[in-house]
Amino acid sequence: MSESFLQTTAKSKLYIGPANNLIKTLDEFEAIAEADWTEVTGLIDLGKWGYEGNEITQGFIDDAYVHRLKGNLDNGKIDLVVGRNPFDDGQNILRDAVQTNWNKYPIKVVLNDKPTETGTASVFYFKGVPLSAQNDFGEVNNVVKTTFSIGVDGQLFEVPADVTIVFDPAGPALTAGVQGTAYSETIAATGGSGTPTYSISDGQLPAGLSLNASTGVIGGTPSATGVSTFTVKVTYSGFGDDEHAYSVMVSAS
Repeated sequence: MSESFLQTTAKSKLYIGPANNLIKTLDEFEAIAEADWTEVTGLIDLGKWGYEGNEITQGFIDDAYVHRLKGNLDNGKIDLVVGRNPFDDGQNILRDAVQTNWNKYPIKVVLNDKPTETGTASVFYFKGVPLSAQNDFGEVNNVVKTTFSIGVDGQLFEVPADVTIVFDPAGPALTAGVQGTAYSETIAATGGSGTPTYSISDGQLPAGLSLNASTGVIGGTPSATGVSTFTVKVTYSGFGDDEHAYSVMVSAS
């Protein structure tokens, strides 16, 4: 993606799923139904998390220098700050988890960084252990806040923001052709960023036909009969690429 693509916390959302001590793969996180995620509202600070290798140091009697190795990776502990709301379902799940059980919970953070209107935002998944819920009442004219400390258990998954590209026609079968008769069919892709360029990435068009890289028009005069299968790839000048399989049947005149 372009180097100008930056992520922001504005309008980001954080969700907590049902307790699950065994969840560990991205597929398992993504399989959780939307209805089973509970939003934690009133976000003020999403904290920080990420990969950090534990440092292992060792000195030897016959060596004047300390030697360092990298141990297990640690994704850290999140200090999630929210405006305290005793009626927020998500906050209450975290509060109850701190006080009443030792379970681990799937956590999902969705940023507001879709590259296009039809694209998808960046999503982070991890298994979290709610460790504490500290209230900050502060001085006069202060919003009461709660800091939830959540330990990241195991691997952190990131699904980067992406575009959603749609091909038209949806196919796979395109309009049939007739040998010796002029043929034209337009492949149009939408959803990427910038100008699209079309190409054949697999298979081949019927003899006598070609694909216009700029317009997506498959045109020409078929010179042989039969069924041809091929894959059209679209690549956008800004960001995005995808492929779609098609076929064209050419019959005798």
